[in-house]
Amino acid sequence: MSYRLGDLILLEIDEKSKNEILIEYPNTIGSEYIIQYYDKKSHFNKGNVLFNILINKMKEFNYPPVIKYIIVVHLRLGDVVCGDDFYEKEKRPNDLSYYKHIKSQFPDIKFYLIANCFFPKNYNSESKSESIKESNKYLSDIIKILDATHINGDADFDLCCAIQSKLFIQGKGMYSRLIVELRNIFNMTSILNNIDN
Repeated sequence: MSYRLGDLILLEIDEKSKNEILIEYPNTIGSEYIIQYYDKKSHFNKGNVLFNILINKMKEFNYPPVIKYIIVVHLRLGDVVCGDDFYEKEKRPNDLSYYKHIKSQFPDIKFYLIANCFFPKNYNSESKSESIKESNKYLSDIIKILDATHINGDADFDLCCAIQSKLFIQGKGMYSRLIVELRNIFNMTSILNNIDN
């Protein structure tokens, strides 16, 4: 599953996109958020809606037993890895040296990665192939550097793992920013990127 959960909550996407989520991704955090927040907007605070949805959603998943003792790292992959548009260049993944530094700060803690390739609709297929190849290489490099496990889940599972982890290391983009904001609601610590996401 790949839907723009960060965009939905932080940017308030258009009606067409909301309807697509309700149809294509029923029973997800995104669809539940649309039903509870957008349809009854005047009655609810966004933070309270998300908190209640997440509390219920987190009960559904079978997490790694060590989830509360690990560091979860988000990697933004896909279109931003090779793309030439301004926003793609702006959201390029962090340099490998950044993760080497992170590993040196936490040498004895287990790392999990949440990382999936995302591409907008109608993305150029030739560019997509190259971006997937480069994304896979980058992911492989980070796994080796951090001695990490890749959590290959869907957007909801990844989000819930990131919220419950001991520490979250922010990637780039709205999804990662959403995780940081939700961890703040749960009084959890994050390491922030030094860029404006």
